[in-house]
Amino acid sequence: MNSKEIFEETGRIGNEISKLHKQLDKLNFKCLELMDSCPHEIVFKYKDNYPRKMLSDGNYFCPSCGKTIKCFSQDQLKQTVFEKSRVIPLTNLSLFGTPEVYHEIRNEVYDNYELYYDSKSNIKELSLRMEEILKDKQNIYESPEYVLKRSIRRNNKK
Repeated sequence: MNSKEIFEETGRIGNEISKLHKQLDKLNFKCLELMDSCPHEIVFKYKDNYPRKMLSDGNYFCPSCGKTIKCFSQDQLKQTVFEKSRVIPLTNLSLFGTPEVYHEIRNEVYDNYELYYDSKSNIKELSLRMEEILKDKQNIYESPEYVLKRSIRRNNKK
């Protein structure tokens, strides 16, 4: 390819990327509208057990619309759109909120919709079921005391 052909091709690709960005913006806006209209009947509570000075209560994820909220106390949850949601805790695992984790949760809930959205379902059983599915996605910290000491040392230098 000569310079002119490369110039024309990169221009065409640039125009295509611009169109895709516009489409993505429209889709993101639609997702935000769905999040606003979602009743958030159930949410999953998870946290990353990385040792830190400031501990959070956890992250909350709605499998229906994909909305996530991080709370530092249980009282904070009562001030969010998840205040009336049924919380299914995944507290026996250390999880990051990655697309893979969210994908696994959403697939499991969708495949067993009636089970998860039945208000009579036992929350503990739902938790154990989901934790079994996600156990290979968790983060395990081999020596948390070392990580915490290193973090404290780094923060004290600032």
